[in-house]
Amino acid sequence: MNGGLAYEWIDLLRSEMVLSKAGARTVPMGTGSLSLARVTGDPTISWHAENAAITAAEPTLGAVNLQAKTVVCLVKLSLELSQDSANIEDILQRTITSAMASAIDSAGLNGVTVDAGAAPAGVMNLANRNTVTGIGAPTAWDFLTDGMYELMADNVPMDRIGAFIAHPAVWKKMRKLKTGITNDNTPLTMPQEIAALPKLWSTAAPLTGGTTASGIIADWRDLLFGVRQDITVRVLQETFMGSNLQIAVLAYARVDFAATRYQSFCTLEGITVA
Repeated sequence: MNGGLAYEWIDLLRSEMVLSKAGARTVPMGTGSLSLARVTGDPTISWHAENAAITAAEPTLGAVNLQAKTVVCLVKLSLELSQDSANIEDILQRTITSAMASAIDSAGLNGVTVDAGAAPAGVMNLANRNTVTGIGAPTAWDFLTDGMYELMADNVPMDRIGAFIAHPAVWKKMRKLKTGITNDNTPLTMPQEIAALPKLWSTAAPLTGGTTASGIIADWRDLLFGVRQDITVRVLQETFMGSNLQIAVLAYARVDFAATRYQSFCTLEGITVA
């Protein structure tokens, strides 16, 4: 695939990713492993009296490691379809990049259950993250207010609290909320701070059994998106041509996620949506 077209795939993949839209920072990885500093705790500050001894604070920095993990997609199609369909390149580009972006987002948010070590662990599995649990069926936006408070209590300024990411089922549930006044079908008004919060709805966000969802708010700048190898696309012909006259398109990328400050994330769990 020529270089210009490959860059189109790369740009499209990143534009499709919810975590990129939320503000996760892209970090190029020169090797398969990259170690960076992360905040493990806020520093202890004290006032100093003249000639008094200075009390040493516990270390507040640690290491976070990005380990490149490979996400791959293989699509097979007939030789005739590849030659006769005028829009096949556009169709492949859009479908593959959309599917890969969703898979990367899902791993970055939730991790995976099959071959878990082969994928990023996900924000939902961060140790020492903030949580709001057992939310149940919401009747107001209070759960999001609680989540914002948890972040602010851990010294995340309100203006740095970024997008609320959740499954579209949460949007549907919240969009149908009414004021609660008898015979009044006016939609429930969001508090000003909640209304100002960007909201990103994605099927990559957690949803269990179609009934229970979780959402995440964060200072997303504290999430690193490590990229060892941008999306690479190859057309494979020899592998399949001899047996069934098919060709295949192989797309892969090597990426990872890591948080530089766990307290910058808050998961909003147990939202009943059905």
